Amino acid sequence: MMVVPACFCGISHSLESTGSDLQQKFQVVKTTLALLIVLFFAQWAIGHWSGSLALQADASHLFSDVLALGITLLAIALARRPAGDRATFGHQRVEILAALFNGLSLLGISGWILYVSLMRWQAPQDVLSLPMLMGSLLGLAINGFNLWALSQGGKDLNIRAAFLHTASDFVGSIGAMIAGISIHLWHCLWIDTCIGFMVAGITLMSAVPLLQESLEVMLEYAPKSLDLKAVRDCLTDEPSIVQVETLRVWSLTRENIVVCLHLKVSDSLNDGDRDRLLKRLQARLRTNFQIQEAIIQISSSSLHPSALIHPLLQPNLLEQVRNQSCDL
Repeated sequence: MMVVPACFCGISHSLESTGSDLQQKFQVVKTTLALLIVLFFAQWAIGHWSGSLALQADASHLFSDVLALGITLLAIALARRPAGDRATFGHQRVEILAALFNGLSLLGISGWILYVSLMRWQAPQDVLSLPMLMGSLLGLAINGFNLWALSQGGKDLNIRAAFLHTASDFVGSIGAMIAGISIHLWHCLWIDTCIGFMVAGITLMSAVPLLQESLEVMLEYAPKSLDLKAVRDCLTDEPSIVQVETLRVWSLTRENIVVCLHLKVSDSLNDGDRDRLLKRLQARLRTNFQIQEAIIQISSSSLHPSALIHPLLQPNLLEQVRNQSCDL
């Protein structure tokens, strides 16, 4: 029995993200961005007035955060656009590009803070402790609120990048507050420089995993959270599946996993059985592995590639015609 390969494309809920989810992300990032712009100008002014390296480093970090969140906002807006003739998967990958840029900006920030800290270590400067404390407390309040808001905004790489930027700012504000208290009580100017080193290190540590994960998504690696052997075993547990010939897994975004399968199935399956099999596989992949998009091709296990060729073009038939022509 000849069976024409069938293809089934699962309907992806994550590709067609609900407008409410994207709207929530958009509002969270917009609020965070507005607060960071206010905090940047305040800390920049107070940092130069007090001479605090910790506040200046935090303000410089805030400036890059404003740029990064602006790109994040643009990425979320683009991701809301529906799929088009050429962008058949939609525009959600723009968020991965934004996450990659944010990771690179975190690396640049850590390098700049490290350089300024080394210069300040070699030539210490006087610091006004009370303005420094005022600026750090303001940063602590705004960054604390932003951290809470971003934690409610979703778990994709773009929101995570914004969260990491804000977390670095929050730690910097804590460090600046500690440095301000130490300078005010004990005149320990070196603590201001040490806090600069600490902020640079934390920023670097948050940048590396973000870069690694965003690059893995861009290079279409299978997500680390997904056990490919378990997926294959789940498929072969189905009695009618004889062989899993092709299994390709990649991520469009951190939350959107896509699977492409080619399966050899039993010859005894009719068209209705094959349709029911496809629906079962889609439900199983969605329930067990949170895979919303499955592209599945099935063919008969006994189907030989030559069986797909029209009988008049079969090699043995052509050979017979050629031999009869020679006899004539």
